[in-house]
Amino acid sequence: MPFSGQYRNLDPALSADGRRLYYSSYRPLSDSPGDTATRADTWYVDRLGAGWGAPRRIDGPVNSPAIDMYPSPTRGGALYFDSFHSPSGQRLVYRAAPDGRDGWHAPGLLPRTINSDSGASNLFVDPDERYVIFATRMPDGFGGADLHISWRDGAGWTAPLNLVVASTQLTSSSARACRMTAGCSTRAIPSGGPPRERNIHMIRLDLLVDHERRALR
Repeated sequence: MPFSGQYRNLDPALSADGRRLYYSSYRPLSDSPGDTATRADTWYVDRLGAGWGAPRRIDGPVNSPAIDMYPSPTRGGALYFDSFHSPSGQRLVYRAAPDGRDGWHAPGLLPRTINSDSGASNLFVDPDERYVIFATRMPDGFGGADLHISWRDGAGWTAPLNLVVASTQLTSSSARACRMTAGCSTRAIPSGGPPRERNIHMIRLDLLVDHERRALR
């Protein structure tokens, strides 16, 4: 990508219409030689014709003095993301509502249903906010951070379901993150492995999600 390569960039996430790409970056805030980045912030680039515009750091309350990363946008303009800016420094997941001016209001912490005592991270939100998939350590897990799913339930969220336990396609080697591919309901799952070794798996989570959702009704 033309805007990548010089600095460490990670966690790309396309908007539902494909016109904006959000990502985490350690790039400096300006071109000044004395401006060196010491943390990740959330940035984005807009689609311009067949290419992309210049990288822009999100202004306002989304980016804090701490690490803010792993953005996941919704169709309605809300932005979910991980942050270490809590008083305890724990990695937790937040939601920032759109302000109607191409910006966001102050983010709110997701409830303890998702942000458990062990924290939460790498959250993917369905574009219509019907469910979220995120990594956390739970008593029903395998000791590491497993992927869990929680469905929207009125103003709250259902108790998380461990996808590693529920799926025969995932293993106990800590599946930690997911993204939805464009145009279909599959997910890319980076999973843990031996030191310096990670794998990416493509699986059909849509069938599992629908099956487990029906089972809860």
